[in-house]
Amino acid sequence: MTHPVKTWEQYEVILRARGERRLAVVTDANFLVDDGLLTDMATLTPTGQAYFHAAFIDRDERSIVFALQTALREYPPTQAIMQRLFGLPPFAKSIVDSVLRNAGLGDDLTDRILGTLLTLLDQAEVILFVRSKGELSVLVPPMDNGQVPSTVFVSRETLFSNVMWLGRVLKQCEGHIFWIDKHFQSAGLEALADVADGNRISEIRVIPLRLPDNSTPKAMKAHPS
Repeated sequence: MTHPVKTWEQYEVILRARGERRLAVVTDANFLVDDGLLTDMATLTPTGQAYFHAAFIDRDERSIVFALQTALREYPPTQAIMQRLFGLPPFAKSIVDSVLRNAGLGDDLTDRILGTLLTLLDQAEVILFVRSKGELSVLVPPMDNGQVPSTVFVSRETLFSNVMWLGRVLKQCEGHIFWIDKHFQSAGLEALADVADGNRISEIRVIPLRLPDNSTPKAMKAHPS
């Protein structure tokens, strides 16, 4: 996962060059791929095209914000922030640092890079970042129109949220469910039973490891392998 290392104005130069099919050499553009604006270093995604038209042709500020927000909402660090912190009163920048590191998204994360990311999220109206106080709050809920995001984060500290997200993910499955979980427990079967509608799901496969906590006689009876 690539964190932003440029200002947004510098990234816009890259997006404009790609939208105009210019062949200039591009460096440090991996962030634009990870946030869904470029499919690779040379091609705009549909969201990237929407941003290009809004920013460089229509000059429509609201459409620019919407396109940028659309891209950033699927960016895993943004999802981690939204899922863990939406609904909380204003909190310190350091809390975001802890959330990203806990979610495994802290590689190469520095205070400068975090500030760049938060500034960009503020520009996209995902968060409200009050720099003078060093406080921020999340403006956008992690679900949009009932759609589960492409990345869902779980934590030992958020047991209720973990169960909530699991149920929402399973309810949107179609055709089959393949569940890989080395610590799979019988509670997982209960979650599957709640959503295993035979009209939508034709196959369910669970792949656990044989570990002490799921290989007891009781556990094996619940989900034999």
